[in-house]
Amino acid sequence: MEQAVLETAVLNRFLNTDIAEIRIFSRDEKKQDDMRHDFQARMPEVANKIKFYIGDVRNKSTLKYAMKGVNLSLIHI
Repeated sequence: MEQAVLETAVLNRFLNTDIAEIRIFSRDEKKQDDMRHDFQARMPEVANKIKFYIGDVRNKSTLKYAMKGVNLSLIHI
């Protein structure tokens, strides 16, 4: 349960920056759906910045799909 709290805290912090898009990549479709609904209810003004991808980091093709077009840069928060 502590991991979920940490993930939510980090996501909340990122949502309040100028980051254009935040991608959530996991195998658990149910948890992603719960998270989507939670953020749409609590923070509708920034919830559209969150994009969800189903996959496993051990599967190269799903990881490449989720990372397509990502521009990583150094962020100071």
